[in-house]
Amino acid sequence: MKKVVLLLVLLIVFSPCYADFYSFVEKIYITSNVADYVSTTYLLQKYPTRIEESNPFMKSIAKNPYLFALVKGGSTFLVVKSLRNLKEDNKTLATVLLCVFTTAITYISARNVSIGIRIQKR
Repeated sequence: MKKVVLLLVLLIVFSPCYADFYSFVEKIYITSNVADYVSTTYLLQKYPTRIEESNPFMKSIAKNPYLFALVKGGSTFLVVKSLRNLKEDNKTLATVLLCVFTTAITYISARNVSIGIRIQKR
């Protein structure tokens, strides 16, 4: 878990200053999805009797790490590709949607880490 947080911090700190805002947020979105995958699979494997996936659509998928990676990676790719296509027509809308999606997935990833910390203290 510490590696995922470190990866996110390094991405933010060392992101090139010349990069445009959209690209920067897109990198954070992708990294947060990876952090969500890693933290979810870690918690489900380490604490299978104490933790369960709260997303009803992913509940049965998350138990299989390979299928979960495929679905998570595929959905992340589709969102990124769709928003890039939208960006060609309406950059403002694409940027706002990307910020909303990034905020949501970053919150979910941070919540996973928080749950992991609380469980390890017990």
